[in-house]
Amino acid sequence: MTRRTKNIFYWTMWILTCNLSAIVLRLTSRYRRRPRRSVYGRSPAAGFRPRLIKGNVNSKGERIYHMPGQHYYNKTQIDEGKGERWFCTEQEAAGAGWRKAKV
Repeated sequence: MTRRTKNIFYWTMWILTCNLSAIVLRLTSRYRRRPRRSVYGRSPAAGFRPRLIKGNVNSKGERIYHMPGQHYYNKTQIDEGKGERWFCTEQEAAGAGWRKAKV
C-alpha cells in the first residue's frame, strides 16, 4: 500500500466514522428526547395561535398575566404545577379571571 493510498484510506475511514457517529447520535437522541411543550396552539387544527401571554400566580395567590414587552415578562417563569399557564389573547386571560400586571 502506498502512502497516498493509506492517507486516502484513513481519511475515508475518518469521514465514515464521523458520519456514522452523527447518524447514531441523531437516531438515539430522537428517541430519548421528551416532547417539549410549545408556545403555539396544541394542534394544527387550532391554527397555531401563539401563546405568548404568561399567566403567573404570585406569592399572595393573585393570578396575574404578563404581556410581551412588560417589565417582568422576561423574568416570569411559568410553572404549570402551581396553576400557572399560557394564554393566546388578553381577552382569554381576563375571561379566565386573571388580571393584567401593573408594571
